[in-house]
Amino acid sequence: PVTFLLRNGTYTEQFSIDSIPGSSASNTITFTSENQDSSLVTIQFNSTSTANYIVQLDGAKHMRFEHLGFKIINTTYANIFYLRDGAGDVQIEHCYLEGRSPTISSGNSYLCYTNDAFDGNIAFRNNYFLNGTRAIYLLGNYTPAERQDSFIIEDNRFVNQRTGGVYLQQLRDISIERNNVISNT
Repeated sequence: PVTFLLRNGTYTEQFSIDSIPGSSASNTITFTSENQDSSLVTIQFNSTSTANYIVQLDGAKHMRFEHLGFKIINTTYANIFYLRDGAGDVQIEHCYLEGRSPTISSGNSYLCYTNDAFDGNIAFRNNYFLNGTRAIYLLGNYTPAERQDSFIIEDNRFVNQRTGGVYLQQLRDISIERNNVISNT
């Protein structure tokens, strides 16, 4: 396994991770805060229409994001995680994800998003999702035999998403447990 420890601070960065040779279920790639506190490390970015994400997983597998804060700066292009082209085996745990204000009605702001080909085995545990259009938007394969599977959404807190906390369609083997949803919109 490889672990990247991020020091305390605010980082204005955008990054895309492709498939990483040698990564596997036993050789995972982890990004985590050095002090295990998501309030001490914030990754933020002012996304554009052609690169609407802070973190793009473009075929990357076996990725872990733990104890990190993510914040959208742009009010129009406002996705945090974008999974595509076979990305899978992704765990996002103990993170703080803040999207744009839910009062903005134009465009969409998803804190974790895909409408592309991606693999399953995605887990969201113990996260705090604030604002955005939706916190989690995962659209799977239209062909039943090819639908992605193994999704876990548990022990998260969803606060003030404009149209709902979670949107899942055309997926299999979904577990949604012990989440808290609060909305003032």
